[in-house]
Amino acid sequence: MVSDSAHSFTYKCACVILICWNTEPRTMDFFTPVVAPFKLNPGFVKISCTRNRYALDVIQDWARGIQDRDGKFVKEFQTSFQPSFRELYLCSTLNNFNICIDFQHSRPDFVVTDPEAFTIEATVALNDSRTGSSHSPSSSENPEELNLFNEEAIVKLGNSFSAKRAKFRRSYSSLPQVTRKAFVHAIEPFDRPFAHLAAQRTVESLLFGYYVDEEAYLKEGELSERSRGHKIKQVVKHNGAPVDVGLFNGHSVKEISAVIFNSTATWGKALALSKDPQSNYVFTAVSLKNGGVLADMYTMPKSSYTEHLIDGIRINHNPYATHSLAADIFRNRRVYQFFWDDSAQNWVYKQHDGQLLFRSVSTVIEKC
Repeated sequence: MVSDSAHSFTYKCACVILICWNTEPRTMDFFTPVVAPFKLNPGFVKISCTRNRYALDVIQDWARGIQDRDGKFVKEFQTSFQPSFRELYLCSTLNNFNICIDFQHSRPDFVVTDPEAFTIEATVALNDSRTGSSHSPSSSENPEELNLFNEEAIVKLGNSFSAKRAKFRRSYSSLPQVTRKAFVHAIEPFDRPFAHLAAQRTVESLLFGYYVDEEAYLKEGELSERSRGHKIKQVVKHNGAPVDVGLFNGHSVKEISAVIFNSTATWGKALALSKDPQSNYVFTAVSLKNGGVLADMYTMPKSSYTEHLIDGIRINHNPYATHSLAADIFRNRRVYQFFWDDSAQNWVYKQHDGQLLFRSVSTVIEKC
């Protein structure tokens, strides 16, 4: 069995989409190369060479209703891949919630007009020169030290968050389609092989300074004080520079209304949603159990495994946001939401049994 991820440590717009002019946009062909081979992103090459047309059809389906506003989307999908992949998934997610998008605006990425006016900017955390990308060839071994792995991932996620916040302040905030509306970040980690293994650890730490020491859990068990969730104020870069976390614990990023995060919005999502009748994929997943107190881990072949497009979505709301995002917009039993209820004066966790926390995919290879 060859695994593209490891899981041994994991307990761890009518309006389908609002088309703002009368003609239906032509479906884009994502997988016929439009650039020279040497310009193709390795992530694009990896999925386009799988010969799994069922999963590729899922990606094409995600693009239904999306409009190529600057005529470069297919090229960017093939040359940068991860950011465009993320936009396609987010477009399909908004479609699933019957959220209407006004594609007349070139920025931010999504200008929503109904059921409530708000905007979304999508971004991804990418690798630097010290780490391979999430699609780089790598061994099937787990990260050697989980705290270091998670800490570096928090730094990368924070860098992407800060860049988009700066862009908002520099250019987006004055746009008429943005002013006086909730501004949401949709962010995903693609910064290293096995980036999805961190699940929600990175975003919880970045936004609320909440961290669980998984190394302590593995070594000392669940009774260990260190393995329980605890507050942190900083993480440290590889050069020793401190990085503040807990961004939603104060007024420093009040322009950001919420963060949409889904560590399972990877190629594995396309494989899980595909209608491949003869798949040799095996899925390992972890979901909430007993109201979030426990986790349920299970492994099964593609023929038995089911997953929904929106499984794995986590929305963390900023209690100090200038313009709040209504929690009702994404209300669904599959979606985790965390927000402050002013009327009740307490935190609300919208979580239900079966919510997906983590998923990995393995490939069974039969030997002759």
